[in-house]
Amino acid sequence: MSYDRLCSKQAARAQQLIEEMASAKREEQNEDAKQAQRLLKQAAYGDANKARSALTAADIFGSGCDTTTSNCCDNTASKQATTTVAAVQLCVCAAGSAVTDVCLNPNVALSQWNNGKTGAPAAWQAIAAHCSGKAVVNEPEQLLEQTVTEILSSLHLNGNALYLGAYVTTSCGADQTSGFCVKYGSDNSGNMATVEGQPWLQKIQQVIAGLRKSHQGSEKAKQIKARLAKLVDEIKTEVSLAKTLPDQQPETAALPVTAVAAAGESCSTHNTNKTCTEKGCKWKGTDETTGTCEADETKGTTQTSAVGTGKEGTAGTNSEAKKCSEKTKQEECKDGCKW
Repeated sequence: MSYDRLCSKQAARAQQLIEEMASAKREEQNEDAKQAQRLLKQAAYGDANKARSALTAADIFGSGCDTTTSNCCDNTASKQATTTVAAVQLCVCAAGSAVTDVCLNPNVALSQWNNGKTGAPAAWQAIAAHCSGKAVVNEPEQLLEQTVTEILSSLHLNGNALYLGAYVTTSCGADQTSGFCVKYGSDNSGNMATVEGQPWLQKIQQVIAGLRKSHQGSEKAKQIKARLAKLVDEIKTEVSLAKTLPDQQPETAALPVTAVAAAGESCSTHNTNKTCTEKGCKWKGTDETTGTCEADETKGTTQTSAVGTGKEGTAGTNSEAKKCSEKTKQEECKDGCKW
């Protein structure tokens, strides 16, 4: 393979790998992965720019929440109330009139939450005070996915609704009489549409997909980088080898005179000074085109003045020697002979 063809082939391979690397980097730096922290805060608190200690009822709950607690924990396809993780925690873990330790049992018992959005911020702060620590894992999307799977698998169907938490009867009012739970409108087959439409769940799933895509892109980039490094080594080796090999299609002008003669080309076939001398022959003429092209005797006997094997040149030399040797007197030694 010629040097140019080799370069062209390897350049095409390199370009393909570079394009694959760019694609992998785009996957690694996808927007959902870059915005993961912001999306998770929105899922948890409703507002990514607020500290959890400064949340309002409007941050925690959707527009379906009012001063009746059960309305804040009841969701249908057209009414989303429990729109954040904080809202879910309130509906499942807030204190009732008699039962105050559903999820927590602090030294000072939690106060009952029985006034919907009015008391939601204070009730949330009482619970949030006991939420501490951060999960440190190499692949947070796995932890998030596991958590979501566990939450969804704990849903139970009763009538035409799905319930998350401890359901008792009719509605979820954060009380032992009705249940500490979240209600999602469904049908008797357990349709998940209302659950799957919850903003907090959608944002977490968005983060899971973004982080997974990012890690996949990162792994692809590592593999492509290794392939590029290998290709560079191959190119160095092949180019070095190509430079040591003769050209597969050499020009005859670059060959020695013996090779030209062996190819059957004699000096006498050239009829211009330029072509004659380019082939290593000797031009005898009055101008560029008037004259004859003969073998240059200073370059050996492999050149010929006529097409053939080269024997004619040798025969001519022997004939001249015989002609001179036949001259027996000095006055006869002429025509190029010497006495």
